[in-house]
Amino acid sequence: MKFKKVFGIPAYEWLMQEKSKRLLVAIANSEDDFKNIIDEFDFSSHSHFYKFCKARFGYSPTELRKKLKIIVKNNPLSEYTFKLSSCITPNKLYSFIFASLILDTYPYG
Repeated sequence: MKFKKVFGIPAYEWLMQEKSKRLLVAIANSEDDFKNIIDEFDFSSHSHFYKFCKARFGYSPTELRKKLKIIVKNNPLSEYTFKLSSCITPNKLYSFIFASLILDTYPYG
């Protein structure tokens, strides 16, 4: 069977969504510079990492970290979920955060 038929999206897009989820968790949980994240997620350069964040989330990595810190700070459930999950953010929380970032409608920032 073809991946798209089973999962409803192409395999590459599914992989990018999963990478995006894990990346949000890593950015939210890290206080370090982005070098470790770039290495952990196998980005070829800081520029590639920057372009990925801009394309997927609409923000530079620094802007994204600031937004995520605001969301986590003002939503205890988010903070608990982020700290619980070292690999993947639950889909509902990911969707909420992603929508908040894209629409910039999160009430706390």
